[in-house]
Amino acid sequence: MQDVSRREFVAATAAVAAACACMLGGADCALAADAAPASDKPLDIGALTDFKDEKVYDAFAASNKVYIVRSGSKLYAMTSVCTHRNKLTKLRAGVITCPAHGSKFSITGTVDKGPAKLPLVHYAVSTDDKGHVLVDRSKTFTENEWDKDGSFIEIKA
Repeated sequence: MQDVSRREFVAATAAVAAACACMLGGADCALAADAAPASDKPLDIGALTDFKDEKVYDAFAASNKVYIVRSGSKLYAMTSVCTHRNKLTKLRAGVITCPAHGSKFSITGTVDKGPAKLPLVHYAVSTDDKGHVLVDRSKTFTENEWDKDGSFIEIKA
């Protein structure tokens, strides 16, 4: 029999509990880790100057599971995967919609219509020395952290 560390035991127990909850259908099953493939290399989504209009940019929604949003003076990135059953959402007439079960999300990622109960996860964003926007999907922010440093880029007018 192999010895298991306390950390390994706790991680395995949490994974089993999450799997059981998903199988029973009693909980939203989208975890931040499932929202997009974590990468140790940030995703370069282009120049900050490419995001002048206030809207949801979906160029990376299917390929990298990331929406880029310009709202007022803030630019942020969030998952394009629905928190209800991990299905890819689509941008329809400016509304983030899950075609699988009908959930709708605001441009900030909050739930406007269920069955999803959890908002879309936000990712860390920054700019590099070339003025390009980098999305770090290994660092996530829940709704109560959306105003923290690193969760958005403040765009100066």
